Amino acid sequence: LELETKKADKALFVLALSIKANLDKIEITNISKKIINLQLPVICTNPDEYVIDGNTQKKTYQVGFIANQLIKNNITVRFIGKPYSLIYEYIKNKFMFNKSKVIVFGDSLQTDIKGANFNNFDSVFLKGGVHKDEKIDINFYNKYSLVENELPKFVINTIEDLF
Repeated sequence: LELETKKADKALFVLALSIKANLDKIEITNISKKIINLQLPVICTNPDEYVIDGNTQKKTYQVGFIANQLIKNNITVRFIGKPYSLIYEYIKNKFMFNKSKVIVFGDSLQTDIKGANFNNFDSVFLKGGVHKDEKIDINFYNKYSLVENELPKFVINTIEDLF
């Protein structure tokens, strides 16, 4: 696959895939300002605002955080990753599987679990991920404005708990 790179003044949109780990809020805001100045629509492939960095095991900003800053500044953002149906439909059509034989694992209630449930997949919430420093109780679910059909079917600490 060859990718063509163009100067920003000739671009039609910004494709937000990922960002360098461990940027601070000032660096993230500077990136957002540069994109806002372009006045281009944005396609965001990962709506997660935070992820756990694989090297440091610390919570770090992700492109979903930038996307939400852009929306607040009237930049059009199109999300195509979870929890949105497009990614689930693509996978379902690509691999032709029976939904009843699939379970979705995720550490983010707002994207992974919400997306799985909205697209009629059973879900397992890994509470040792981005929410690891939060107390998991009814107030936790209320904080994220989850309703009953958005709750995970199962909750475990980490994927290692399965083995």
